[in-house]
Amino acid sequence: MNPTLSQLHIDLAAVLRQQGDLAAAANCYRQAIALAPEAETYHRLGLTLFEQEQWAAAVACYQRAIEVGKSRGSGIGWAMMYSNLGVR
Repeated sequence: MNPTLSQLHIDLAAVLRQQGDLAAAANCYRQAIALAPEAETYHRLGLTLFEQEQWAAAVACYQRAIEVGKSRGSGIGWAMMYSNLGVR
């Protein structure tokens, strides 16, 4: 795992997403996950896929974010994660 390199991909993805290049942003998030799979990165990938109307892939990312976060005791906002899945 390489968290530093992963963060560079996350930062680039955020810029690309802001510029509207959602496909490139999603690829950067995937590269970040390959280097250091973190709940927040799965969540951001899910948001990016949702914006591309890739519903099933977005849901899979949200679910994976919850799994990874719970297993690592992440402080990610669980209410927001479940809200993204439509769970109340």
